[in-house]
Amino acid sequence: MTRTLDAEVAVPAQCELAEGPVWDAARGLLRWVDILPGHVHALDPVTGGHSSFEVGDPVGTVGLTRGGGLVLALVDGFALAGHDGQDLRRLGDFTVDRSVVRFNDGKPDPWGDFWAGTMAWQDESGPPVQPVPAQPGWRGHRVVRRRRAVQRPGLDR
Repeated sequence: MTRTLDAEVAVPAQCELAEGPVWDAARGLLRWVDILPGHVHALDPVTGGHSSFEVGDPVGTVGLTRGGGLVLALVDGFALAGHDGQDLRRLGDFTVDRSVVRFNDGKPDPWGDFWAGTMAWQDESGPPVQPVPAQPGWRGHRVVRRRRAVQRPGLDR
């Protein structure tokens, strides 16, 4: 049995590589990123209002902070911003080699820590994917998961 579903475009945003939708319940907005041009979008489904801001580099994903702001996985590191993209500032001094990999997608874990994964610019020739948490106080502790060691910052709770 074949099912056919009807769909309609909610917003003709004309994104190049749109990913990472997240619902911002506090503001009633659907947020997502257009990775390659570095745009963070928001849609108000009630009014149809659509806004976006640029971060100046490719952006892998957007998440929400407890304080109502945004956490962003930029091309090579993490940043925090206000809910409207204002006051964008890097989080710590951790970076990845942006000539080889970029951040791609991310979500919070059950404890509220935000994790993003890296991926190679060239899928076949780059290093393996690496999950990285966005934590201040990077101390480079190693955790082993399924026989693969990944860098993980120390948890400052």
